Amino acid sequence: TGAALLLVKDIDRQNMGLTLDMGHMLMAGENPAQSISMVGDRLFGIQLNDGYTRLAAEDGMMFGSIHPSMALEALYQIQNIENGFKGHLYFDTFPQRTDPVKEAEYN
Repeated sequence: TGAALLLVKDIDRQNMGLTLDMGHMLMAGENPAQSISMVGDRLFGIQLNDGYTRLAAEDGMMFGSIHPSMALEALYQIQNIENGFKGHLYFDTFPQRTDPVKEAEYN
């Protein structure tokens, strides 16, 4: 997240921001709430998912199912972005063992 944010700041255009992925931040060993806070109003979107923190594990679990306290902290940081969060929230899941329609309804 840090390197991507430096690129966004170097480009310095209003239409340039970041979309963060909770699962990818966890796999990278980041604290998602800290990354959200750091990106601030340059956060254009966030994929809300969860997963185990091992590298290359594209778990795609439902948001907050593995790391509930991190999920709550991330939502808190989204709500406290200066000038308000104007981006998009995505539910990024991979229902390999469940009915995808039911999982979408649950999300």
